[in-house]
Amino acid sequence: MKVNVESNPALGACTISHVEVRLQTVDDIAEWRAMLMARMEAAVGPDRVYLLIDYRGFSISPLLADEYGKVAEELRRRFAKDVFRYGIEDPLSSTSARLQSMKHAHTSNVYKTRFEAVEALNKLRANT
Repeated sequence: MKVNVESNPALGACTISHVEVRLQTVDDIAEWRAMLMARMEAAVGPDRVYLLIDYRGFSISPLLADEYGKVAEELRRRFAKDVFRYGIEDPLSSTSARLQSMKHAHTSNVYKTRFEAVEALNKLRANT
């Protein structure tokens, strides 16, 4: 399991990517959360940025959707101006992510490709 965070100052965004992240147990969620938060803290510090989240290499057991949602909400509150997800390979994980967004009253912002996610981010910025 590996989580990468890459800052892109030109976009005013960070990209979070996953390598073989398979959340099947509560311990998996705890390990993923620790990596994610440490890398975001190092990349962003106290700032808030737009997050582009690449979900290739990521899956979550539907049984852990609520636990995943707690971490996703913490990530959003601490670091995100808004979140744009893309590259979801696992339909069950995609459904879990969308449902958790709705549960926490957020737009799900899920796109097929990075290009589409960046376009949506740029459109949001143009309208604000």
